[in-house]
Amino acid sequence: MALPAIGLRRSLGALVGAAVLSVAIAACSPHSGEGADSAQSPLQQTTPLTPLPRLTATEQAREMVTEPEVLVHSRLATLSTLATECAECGTVLEVATAESAQRIERAGGAWDPWSGSQPLPWAEESVELISELPEPGFTPDQVGGYMAATASEHLRTLAQAEGISGADRVALSALLVGRYASSASLASEFAFDLDRAISEVPKQNIPTFVIDGPEGLGSDGSPSEAATQSGSAQSGSPKTSDANAQDEDLEDLALVQYDCISQAMVSSVPADVEGEARRSQLRVTELIQNRTVTLSAAGAADERGARCTLEQSDPGELLVELLRVDLMLTGSDDPDTREHAAQWAVDDIEILTESHPDLAPTVSIFPPLVASIDDEE
Repeated sequence: MALPAIGLRRSLGALVGAAVLSVAIAACSPHSGEGADSAQSPLQQTTPLTPLPRLTATEQAREMVTEPEVLVHSRLATLSTLATECAECGTVLEVATAESAQRIERAGGAWDPWSGSQPLPWAEESVELISELPEPGFTPDQVGGYMAATASEHLRTLAQAEGISGADRVALSALLVGRYASSASLASEFAFDLDRAISEVPKQNIPTFVIDGPEGLGSDGSPSEAATQSGSAQSGSPKTSDANAQDEDLEDLALVQYDCISQAMVSSVPADVEGEARRSQLRVTELIQNRTVTLSAAGAADERGARCTLEQSDPGELLVELLRVDLMLTGSDDPDTREHAAQWAVDDIEILTESHPDLAPTVSIFPPLVASIDDEE
């Protein structure tokens, strides 16, 4: 499920370098001090603002995923180094930091037009700058709340955006779900209520993104990698979203898969078993039933058979498969279906982290198929 690498570092570096150089040359001009009427500051002599190259919708979506993740990674790394009096706490935070780093790498890395440095103060009027994002808090519950809140919000933003391939939607959605799972893991380890932590994140601290880039064009006007790929998501997805999905609507396929999982879930818990296992099974089957109603009402063809067979039989494995189907639907052509699927994925990752935390994908449910930017350069 390869995402297009943003190959803008070099081109933008040259662009910015040219702008800064023009300012420097103007400052050293032998004519810059001749006469009061002709005297101008170097910035006055550098006319047009050098804009950042316009990103495609896919590139903008990827930045929406990676930029908050970079902040999360930085804060988790800081907390892990400060946890000197609690070795177990430090280990948990180190694991969360490593997971965050993997999510950044899977997305291809954050866009860094300044190559890790900031422009000189006197160049700020000549070069467009990137605004800073609100950062997470300084305690595990504040960071966990920020992680979950941004993941949920940006799943919805991604679902509403246009101009992004289904393959890229699925890949990015999986990374956001991974962030949510990681936040749930922190909540479990540090014994805080995740729902409360989410509610305590100030709305203004949740970064908002507008995805309005052109479809299928790179920053230089050439076709983007996303526009030239075909079916990349399917190569890293499970059976429910492989090449067969190209031959029928995702909604039709999901309807069948949800029904199969529901049947298998009922069979996975013996009738004489009570307690949490039974309550979890009833909750999941009810959720699935509501989803099949939603998909049917949206026009999905009901091709469910009387019985179906899945390789999975363990309740935890079935929940993982359920999450795969949710994520498959985030690549739908229908925005309403994508929004439903985004919420379903959040619901299912919450159940999975509660009942089978060892199976929750805290990076991505799909295998790594994206090389880092440094590898590509």
